[in-house]
Amino acid sequence: MTTVSNSEVGTSDLADAPAERETVPQASIARKSAVTFGDIWVRALPKLHAYFTPPNVFTDSPATMGELRKYAHAGGWTSKTGTLRSLGVGYFRLVARPTTVICRYVEWIAQRPGRAVPVYLLWKLVIRTAPGPWVAEHVIHPLASFAGWLFL
Repeated sequence: MTTVSNSEVGTSDLADAPAERETVPQASIARKSAVTFGDIWVRALPKLHAYFTPPNVFTDSPATMGELRKYAHAGGWTSKTGTLRSLGVGYFRLVARPTTVICRYVEWIAQRPGRAVPVYLLWKLVIRTAPGPWVAEHVIHPLASFAGWLFL
């Protein structure tokens, strides 16, 4: 019978040597375990939830235009270069930036009656005077229709 005191492990020659374990090569384990569709969803669902959850309008301040531009150019949503990044930057320039600027000014006007009433009266004056109806009919209405078609 072998005990610790008379075994090879118990001798002073091997006492300071690190213990070695028999291990299976990692490549063979990786080949056997395939990533399943469920694994992908388990990792993707929290990211999708965070992406599509709107900010809390009572506590979160909106991102500045500079922050939005930086996100379009260098955000973690795709690689730093490539077609997808170029499309994202183009979308920011053509759609996101103009829409955000217009909505922020509308928000700023609507926040105070002292701003909203004069803007409304000026709007009514413009659309009732000589060039106003033409501008409303031939410029504003087509642009609003196109924007509605594009975004809705």
